[in-house]
Amino acid sequence: MGLRVKRIIESLQLNSMKLSGKQWVVDSNQSKIGNQYVFFTDFMKGIVYRDTDCSYAGIPLTKDDEQRKLCQLDNRHECAGMVYCNSGTSSANIYICYHNADINRRYDYVLLEKDELSLKCSGEQVVYNFKENCRDCLCYCEEPNSNSTNRFISLDEMVTNTAENKIITGVRLNKYKGVITIDIRESQLNCNGYIQADTTKWIINKGNTYFKLTNPDKVYIKVGELKIDDTKVVTGVRFIETENGVELQMRVNEHMVCDGTTLFSTTKHEWVSKKPKRYESVIIDLTGLDLPTKAEENELFKIMSFNDKRIRVAPTSFTSDGAQTVIPFFDIRPVITIPPIPIRGVGLAYKSANSNNGGYIAPYIVVADFSKNIDINNLKKKMLLTRRYASKSLTLSAEIVVIIINCFILFTI
Repeated sequence: MGLRVKRIIESLQLNSMKLSGKQWVVDSNQSKIGNQYVFFTDFMKGIVYRDTDCSYAGIPLTKDDEQRKLCQLDNRHECAGMVYCNSGTSSANIYICYHNADINRRYDYVLLEKDELSLKCSGEQVVYNFKENCRDCLCYCEEPNSNSTNRFISLDEMVTNTAENKIITGVRLNKYKGVITIDIRESQLNCNGYIQADTTKWIINKGNTYFKLTNPDKVYIKVGELKIDDTKVVTGVRFIETENGVELQMRVNEHMVCDGTTLFSTTKHEWVSKKPKRYESVIIDLTGLDLPTKAEENELFKIMSFNDKRIRVAPTSFTSDGAQTVIPFFDIRPVITIPPIPIRGVGLAYKSANSNNGGYIAPYIVVADFSKNIDINNLKKKMLLTRRYASKSLTLSAEIVVIIINCFILFTI
């Protein structure tokens, strides 16, 4: 019996050390994202111009602009905000499908090659023939603020009530009145280190203060992990504005002290950010990719990397979507543990199905590293005691150990 107990303990320690502690929602055939996502709207939307030079795109004509008049398309849409264009291409035949149903959408597709005409058009397809001395400009319109323009990320601090020993036990991304937000699940830790189930609730982020995406400089969302050691607990999260966009920040409190009757949470806390590293210069630019939802029909999404990267918010492909949608999307499925337990980190990851389609930004959590907190002597005594009073037919095939950060082993079965 002693040898078996020893092997079980060694196996428990070894496997605990191998675990990263990361927990996220895994996509499978039985658990797909479906419609559980949100996204930005009416920001950097594609618009097509034909002009003598793309630097003139969107600029009103004057009476002396004879050559510009010859180049102009019969454009059914205008941009009321800023227009951003590439250098364009020499004039060719342009095939445009003007969208029929959604007033907030200009096109279904914009093609420069006839062999792509197998795409379905919901409205009217128009062909603009080649014109000499003109350039075709595929541009993006940064719409001014309107009821349909959603390009905001909440900067609100989402914190728990530490006076009542409440900590974060889950997170989720969301959208509230046009603002991308992060909600937290709050739970109370009692004097024995247990999470009291009846105290667990979600706190909704209402986006009272927010960051506004602005092209071309303020369009990056940093993904990566924030993690602390097991002597502290997570009590808050928020987005903060950076030089070129936003990143996640985490609030932590000093360790909780168990004295047998009362659990004390110190009032001292700090906001933790990720220190800049060289590989943060790695940018995932989503410009011109197809919709994420099209990939889910045949493929599953997976985490591409947990490393720190910057995701450039960008429009979709002109060819397949008329550049009418902004990616990435945001996975709003909650990330929690069952039952609730303390966590020691939170993060954002970018998940994608392939290199042709855009993906989703999804949250994840990091639970405590149990391997450092296993009381070997106490565990051995409990297991021997369990064996002694069990029936002879009982086999100890599963030993469940619940360990609370910085306290002690609570029970074993």
